Amino acid sequence: MRLSGSHLEVLVKDTENTARVERLVERWFYAQARAVILDRVEKCLASLQHLEIPAPQSVTLRRMKKRWGSCSKKGGKIHFNPSLGHAPESCVDFVVTHELCHLKHPNHGPAFYAFLTQAMPDWKQRKKELEQALR
Repeated sequence: MRLSGSHLEVLVKDTENTARVERLVERWFYAQARAVILDRVEKCLASLQHLEIPAPQSVTLRRMKKRWGSCSKKGGKIHFNPSLGHAPESCVDFVVTHELCHLKHPNHGPAFYAFLTQAMPDWKQRKKELEQALR
């Protein structure tokens, strides 16, 4: 499989096996999303160092119907929807920062939103951008 300009070329022997082609394309998009998201987690965490947010114990991708991300403070595990990898970088950073903030404030109370605003003052605009970009 290779990216040629704006086209993804899938090279298979059996061109009639559309299920295989679909699996290969899905795996490719998943790998691309994983690389983007892991890179943004690393960069966001570094930029938030002054807020003393702990590093997550694990970062995984998981298909979720209604969420871009989730965080388990108890285990320090963060899960991201692989579809997030197709969003603009500023939107990915919003979701990543949102989930990282949950490592300090587990629920969506006033303290969480105050902390998120401290971490990313323009988060509301980025959230709107995400909602519009991936409709």
